[in-house]
Amino acid sequence: MLRRLLFNFLAVGAAAALTVAIGVLVYARHLEGIVVEKFNGRRWNLPSRVYSDPFLIYPGVDLAAAGLFDRLQRLNYREVTDETLRKGDYRRTASGLDLFLHDFSFPEKEVLVGRPA
Repeated sequence: MLRRLLFNFLAVGAAAALTVAIGVLVYARHLEGIVVEKFNGRRWNLPSRVYSDPFLIYPGVDLAAAGLFDRLQRLNYREVTDETLRKGDYRRTASGLDLFLHDFSFPEKEVLVGRPA
């Protein structure tokens, strides 16, 4: 009697678990259809701005061959030979490059540069 009751209990539990598993699979397929429809349709139209462009500088790189000085001129930096640098100036040295950055405005705040980088 106890064996039969235990068997019935396990059979009902297994049937309930199978029913729940099938329900979850059906619902997951439904959600997958919704997600695929949303992403395959109209793409997001978000306003965006690009604030930087990656440019790798590492020890031993030839800065002129890498186009760094052309890039600095395009970004309105000035090459100077004076000892004192101001915002937007750069100076070539025997050991590398001294660069004084421009101020930069983030959407939330403005970053003021106060020393050579």
